[in-house]
Amino acid sequence: SASIPPEAQQWADGMLVAALALSAGLYAPTAVRVGGVRPSFARSASPKLQELSPYEEWMRKRGLDVGVAAVATPPAVSTPVTPAVPAMPDLPDTTDLTGTVVPSGVKPPRRVVQKPPMREMILESSDLLSHQAIMENFVHHNPWEALQNKEFAAALDEVDVKSAYISPAERLSTVVPLDPRVRANKAVAELGASFLDRGLAKWEPPNRERGFLYFFASLEGLGGVPWRHSARLAAKRIIDKMDSRPDRDPAEIALRFIEEDLRELESDFSLWTQTTRAMLMDQPGWAGMFKRMEEHMSERPQKCLDGMCVPLPVSLIEFVAVHSILTTSSIKALAMKEGWKPESTALHTYLSRVSTKRRGERPLFGMGNDVQSLQNPSGLAHKNQNFDRFEELEAEYEKVTIRALNSAPSLAFKPVSKVRANLQFFTCFDEREESFRRYIEALADDPTDIETFGVAGFFNMAIRYKSDDMRPVEILAPEGNLPLERNKMTVRQRTRGYLERKKLLAELTLAYERASFSPIGSTVISGAMLPISAGRLLLKSVSPAATVALEDAFSSAVLPVSDTDFLPPFNTEEFASRLAQLFKNVGTTREEDFARLVTLTGHGARSVNNPYLAAYNCGACCGREGGPNARVTARAANDAPVRALLRSQHGVNIPDDTWFVGGYHDTTSDLVELYDLDRVPPTHERDLARARAILERARGQNALERCSKFFLADHVKTPEQALDHVRLRARDVAEPRPELGRATNAAVIVGRRGLTLGRFLDRRASLPSYDPFLDDDRGTNLETVLTPALLSGSAVSLEYLFSTVGGGAGTVAPMNVVGNFALQRGTSGDLLTGLSTQLTELHSPQRAMYVVDAPVARVEAVLGRNKKLEDIVRNKWVKFFVRDPKTQQIYREDRGRYLPVDTMDDTITPLPDHVPFTEHEQYCKKVKKQEDAFTVAALGLITVSALLPLFPDGIQNLDLAMLPAVLDAIDPIQAVVTTSAALLGASSVAFSRRYLHGEFMYGRMQMFSAGMVLGFNLVAVAPTLEQVALGWTLIGYCSTFLIGGFNDRPTARDNAAYAFLIYQLSDAALLTAIAFSAENDAAVANPELAAAGLLVASALKSSQFPVSGLFLRSMEGASPNSALGYAALSAHIPVVLLAQTMPMWFEFEWARAALAAVGIATAVQATLIANVRADRKGSIASSTAATVGAIFVVLAAGYDEAALLLALGHSCFRMNQIFRSPSAIQDSRAWQADLGSEATGPERVLKAAWKAGWAFNRINSDFFRLPDQFYAVDLKRPLNFYNAKGTQLAVTALFVGAVSAFHLPQVDAKIAELMQTEPALAAGLLTANILGSTALIRFLFGNVLDFGRFRADRPKN
Repeated sequence: SASIPPEAQQWADGMLVAALALSAGLYAPTAVRVGGVRPSFARSASPKLQELSPYEEWMRKRGLDVGVAAVATPPAVSTPVTPAVPAMPDLPDTTDLTGTVVPSGVKPPRRVVQKPPMREMILESSDLLSHQAIMENFVHHNPWEALQNKEFAAALDEVDVKSAYISPAERLSTVVPLDPRVRANKAVAELGASFLDRGLAKWEPPNRERGFLYFFASLEGLGGVPWRHSARLAAKRIIDKMDSRPDRDPAEIALRFIEEDLRELESDFSLWTQTTRAMLMDQPGWAGMFKRMEEHMSERPQKCLDGMCVPLPVSLIEFVAVHSILTTSSIKALAMKEGWKPESTALHTYLSRVSTKRRGERPLFGMGNDVQSLQNPSGLAHKNQNFDRFEELEAEYEKVTIRALNSAPSLAFKPVSKVRANLQFFTCFDEREESFRRYIEALADDPTDIETFGVAGFFNMAIRYKSDDMRPVEILAPEGNLPLERNKMTVRQRTRGYLERKKLLAELTLAYERASFSPIGSTVISGAMLPISAGRLLLKSVSPAATVALEDAFSSAVLPVSDTDFLPPFNTEEFASRLAQLFKNVGTTREEDFARLVTLTGHGARSVNNPYLAAYNCGACCGREGGPNARVTARAANDAPVRALLRSQHGVNIPDDTWFVGGYHDTTSDLVELYDLDRVPPTHERDLARARAILERARGQNALERCSKFFLADHVKTPEQALDHVRLRARDVAEPRPELGRATNAAVIVGRRGLTLGRFLDRRASLPSYDPFLDDDRGTNLETVLTPALLSGSAVSLEYLFSTVGGGAGTVAPMNVVGNFALQRGTSGDLLTGLSTQLTELHSPQRAMYVVDAPVARVEAVLGRNKKLEDIVRNKWVKFFVRDPKTQQIYREDRGRYLPVDTMDDTITPLPDHVPFTEHEQYCKKVKKQEDAFTVAALGLITVSALLPLFPDGIQNLDLAMLPAVLDAIDPIQAVVTTSAALLGASSVAFSRRYLHGEFMYGRMQMFSAGMVLGFNLVAVAPTLEQVALGWTLIGYCSTFLIGGFNDRPTARDNAAYAFLIYQLSDAALLTAIAFSAENDAAVANPELAAAGLLVASALKSSQFPVSGLFLRSMEGASPNSALGYAALSAHIPVVLLAQTMPMWFEFEWARAALAAVGIATAVQATLIANVRADRKGSIASSTAATVGAIFVVLAAGYDEAALLLALGHSCFRMNQIFRSPSAIQDSRAWQADLGSEATGPERVLKAAWKAGWAFNRINSDFFRLPDQFYAVDLKRPLNFYNAKGTQLAVTALFVGAVSAFHLPQVDAKIAELMQTEPALAAGLLTANILGSTALIRFLFGNVLDFGRFRADRPKN
């Protein structure tokens, strides 16, 4: 039509051509794997297209727009591609109901697609989010459980397809230097941590009861960073709307803001679900936690007042709104900086120039740039932990296991009678109990002497559990079960004074904790408790056994032995019904089926400093210990009225001379506790004594077998040594692997013990007991056995599968507890989901193999009644086999068909029971030897640094004849300082030997830690400022590489570069002091300028005002490194320097006043920040800066020796705090149990005080950070011209050498001379060095160092 402008016609023609090309199949998108993993049989073959990167395509389009030469395109390929779609012309905006911008004067064609219902759209877009529980309730789950109604490979393909859609923020990040998601996600993380906090922060945030949207809006005005301008405008509108109508549903307001943002980011309604999903997947951990808490009210934070605690409102919709507001604000600010003109071009039009489909793979955690072959990132992971071996591992294990089962006795019928066993042991069917049962059975006098059974760990007693203290009621049942309120086991303490003494101890430890977050209290602790803090640090690091012995001695001296009883949770009829089902399942119904003594042991796992504690516990008890369930079961089975009902109504005949004993087996320490032994009748004392002796021997053998996979336990040779070792692992704060958890799980064999008796199944098979000859054709008993076995077992195997090959949550080394509900890396990262590498590094990734000993028809009847079970089996989320108990034929299930399996292979003799671990074991032992060498080297370097006072003239001038004179001349303070630093360093290295064992950067971490100690002691012994400079700079370089070690995260790269920038400024200030000090050149000395240089250098290095957020940003590395650097050496080296150089600055009144003012300002600011932060390491880091500020005040008052003493005490107790930071959740639960939720919760303070802390935190986050200009060094395509290890090392050495050249003594001397003669030139050179070297370091972390290099020497298939 003549009325249509030519620009619009051109755009329409282009769209038509593109549509025709797509419909003709000319576009073949590259298959990608994002957000999940899939087996090779599900991978799509994709052509190797040579195509423009998003950045090159963006530049080409920009070139066309402005009439310049386009970026050269790659050579043509045979595969046809879609013709380019012309960009929509920039014309005056007229928006139709779909939100599409069209030329004015043109009536747009109506779209068929309507705006989706917003609530339903958000729910659909959240389908890929994790449903992981809070850490306190962590239970293994299939990450893709919501997709179990689809076939396994198809479900993972669906995950890939959905995850391939790129969010608007990620699209923009591919073409501009700065990623808009980084700052927006950081803001959301800090808000989310405070809003969802379950008691970690010291002060309670205001306005949480009004929801997350209002919480965000009430705080947004406390900052003024430009990129959040749009967010501040939105916050004002939210406040106005919610205050004007307090009764209005916040979700309705949130939906309006979500819709506004979506209209700006995406004009096509049909893409809103994909866009929202992609935005949620930019921060899936936080989004998933909001969704989880919305659906599980018991996991939400609570507001407690006058003994009443009310859950706070948590809404995924409100999270989406806040996340969208901040992300859109970040996108707008960045787009405008890059040339977007909002008055002439819609934002979605501007963004449409970048493809919405990801090209290639999205890097997964720890995988580096090479993710085609997914490999577990742990240093102990071997080729079995590589995704490419997925199917091979399954096939190998299937073959071995089926052969082993086929060689078992026929068991084709149930004997009419049997010889009664003397002892029976019931345990959980967990594969960790397989070896325990095996060793118990091995101690039998004859084949009929001892029997063992495996049952679900809650013993069919789904109960509520109320302990004898103030801990809230807990559910001890499979997740999803909600026992009635009356089904509560209430424990009563019978020991007088026990609870009162526990309460007193809790009050003392809680008071200590709170005082440590006050600058005055922490200063008092530093001085008064120095001997205790130093002793604890050394013992915990070097001799954990001595620490445990002292703790036990103290506990036994203070606390009496606990003696409890309980009120039963069920009546007689309920007990009888539940016991009948339990006994029928395992086949014990006749009198001869019961032994004289029956022991029932629930299981759990007690350890310290372990945020994954619930994951080690009983999954059937909702991540709690199963001991109480076993105790209830035994008490009920011993009850005469219950036995009478069992006999009369359920056909279960328990002999009068049978006695049940409940107990607990700790799978970490192999401790066995037996309950209610005072109730055992005298007639059974000999039986009990024998049972206890058998348990004692079995747990020793079990511990010895477990130690074969603990590679720091190579000294263990006997059961006694093994028990000592595993007991110590459970109590050692430096042990990230108290046990291996469910690693190596591979099979679930449902049937009689005779099928597997005598077989060495290598702790890989769960063994639920089931007697097929006591069941009906409907599978009534089978259903109660198979349901928990299939739901729990498949969840365990699938979570281990995906976490093993995808990295899971990564290593625990840098983890940070957030709000007592989750974990993150750094102080503002996304929440971590999945399992840590310490749990998965020895696991063979494969789906669980199920073998059910029952007729096929019966199995089908059970599956047919339970859709969830049927989906798991039919859709191949497990490998499912059925063994006919009469014919012994094994069948493989295949989409409802049951195909016979040929189980015999006569060519292999003898038939193996398990897949050997030999090759992986040898690899791990090799890694251990390499780590030992680095440990010795680090300790050697630390020892040398401690001896520096012996070489005042340098080691080259050492004269042993002069040694006595040298010893007499040593400054005692100097000797104490260097020795103390060496001991702190040695403590860190010793702690790290266990905590960092298996880290792929183990050697780097240990050597940089030793280098930090060397730098500290060089400063401590330096006779002149020129010699101070070397150690001062060395500390900065070691700190930088420790902070940026886990450089796969953007914030780790940025914070390492920021710390380096601050250290460079500190070096420049120190150089100024050198240049104008009298010791350099008296003729040009300027003592006041030199004093100023010293003060500035010290304040910058020690995270003082105005850079009080330096330590907070430094918490990116491994916990031992963070403790040594930012709680001890780097934090306090300025105190040592200022104490040494007091004659240079103390005489100036202004210098003393300035130092005191900076210290006071930091103490106030950092204390406020520490008390509002809801992450453990971040709050400790801020408190550390505050206490150093208080020590500066002591220095300013002239007490240099007192300041040094306080610095040592502060270093010791802060290192202890950071070492124990993973235990924050356990500590909080312990205080809550002894003192109650209200007494241990955050303190209520004035809103003004809390908001002041938040405002100071915002200043650090928004303004004291790496300037945006440094992001320009990031390449849009990764470097690929070098190999994984060698060239990266060479390039890194070249960069570090270039950066370090400026700090050579000769260069420093020349710059110092220029400062005196040509200050402008010197300033220019210093500025150029600071900016240039920081850019090089940022480039190094962002482009050169790739995690993939740490896997280069893994054996290939």
